[in-house]
Amino acid sequence: MGWGLFVTTILNLNFTRFLNVGLCTYLANKSRTESKIDFKTSVVIWFSGLRGAMAYALALSCAVDFPVAGPVILIDTLLYSFVTILVQGSALNPVLKWADVKQKPESE
Repeated sequence: MGWGLFVTTILNLNFTRFLNVGLCTYLANKSRTESKIDFKTSVVIWFSGLRGAMAYALALSCAVDFPVAGPVILIDTLLYSFVTILVQGSALNPVLKWADVKQKPESE
């Protein structure tokens, strides 16, 4: 496994997630008359979608079922989960500030 596979994985998965969130947001907004999802909210939805447990379980299954390509899939998935959780998770606070997302006030 080389760095090219890892970089391609990051680019492809983030791009397809962007398309998926964009399409779902568009379809949701078509059926709503009020409280539509704006662009900043859809960016937050796209950016905050951290990956982890389900991808790891599927990759672990591949590592057992496919002895040649399975370990590569597992390592790539673990690296991708690690980077997205640490990098995107750490950068989420500035993205939320940019999108003007406010914390809900505590109920008394």
